[in-house]
Amino acid sequence: MNFPTSNIPIKKIKREDLALSLRHPLLIPQGDFCYSVLPIDDSVEVDPQSPRLGRDIRQASFGGDSKMVLCPYWVLTDHGTVRCEHCHEEVLSLEKSALAKAEAHFGTTDISKLETLSDLADKLKICDIRRERNHPSSSVKLD
Repeated sequence: MNFPTSNIPIKKIKREDLALSLRHPLLIPQGDFCYSVLPIDDSVEVDPQSPRLGRDIRQASFGGDSKMVLCPYWVLTDHGTVRCEHCHEEVLSLEKSALAKAEAHFGTTDISKLETLSDLADKLKICDIRRERNHPSSSVKLD
């Protein structure tokens, strides 16, 4: 028996992309930050202040023999914001040009909806996923 064939290519989905799209909590780093600190196992020489960190680069030197690996949901946008893809929150970034970029992207009326000086922009978790329960900040609940 012959089955009909199609010329439509089947797109292969990587396991990492599928997990990201499903917002899997185990991808979120353990602790109170939007990154993990791990021993360097390969060559990591990216400056943690690099403007590419959070965009196309996900890890940077953290001093000594350690590296910082960002949460896959923490994204630094090109329009002056930081976004948590897991929580669907977007805030003004800490970049010097963030306000100008955000105003150009959102307009001056919509910019007021963005939170400024947020923990998220400073890579502090805004979610309670995989937090260290004995840390003092994890017991504080904000309404």
